[in-house]
Amino acid sequence: MRFSWSRIIFYLVIALAAIGLFTSLFRNPVMLFTRIIIGAAVIGIILFVFYVVSGQNRSAYAGYRKAVRQSKRRLAERERSHTMRKSHLHVIPSKAMLKKRAAHKRAEHAHLKVIDGKKKGRRNSSLTR
Repeated sequence: MRFSWSRIIFYLVIALAAIGLFTSLFRNPVMLFTRIIIGAAVIGIILFVFYVVSGQNRSAYAGYRKAVRQSKRRLAERERSHTMRKSHLHVIPSKAMLKKRAAHKRAEHAHLKVIDGKKKGRRNSSLTR
């Protein structure tokens, strides 16, 4: 087993904290509970401010999540339609029809969705000269 100073220091700090907690619990329990309540209130205020400030960014992320859900739904519908039982009768496609299908498949990307973003900040450096 490898000798690690960081582990020893970590366990030493935890042990000292536990000893301090128990001594303050027996010496002055009212002060201990007061400190715990004040600490919890400070952490609660910090978390509240953090969520209020970061709440503005949720709307941009919500559009992305909605697009992902729609994309997954479309893929699931496409999988269902492909797994349906095919008829024993089929049409032999002509060469012109095969070319048209190949061109159409290259252009179609139904699993992707364009999400409008901030495009004013981007500029092509070759156009602005």
